[in-house]
Amino acid sequence: MEEIGLSHRPKHRPNGITRADREASKSEDLLKRDFKSREPLKKCITDITEIKARDGKLYVSAIFGCFDAAVLGMAQKE
Repeated sequence: MEEIGLSHRPKHRPNGITRADREASKSEDLLKRDFKSREPLKKCITDITEIKARDGKLYVSAIFGCFDAAVLGMAQKE
């Protein structure tokens, strides 16, 4: 595509907050991509999101139960 003048080159390198530790051992995959549970509170998952705002960054993390996908807890930090 570069031969016909179509290319995309990022203007800057993304500034991530995590860095890979090449010497760290991998964690065992306990869920094995099975996000269903027959009982409440037997399997829980979490995720963290970074939201850019005018006055800084907002980090939001929620904990979900795999039984009914209910939000069990949530935290935020500016």
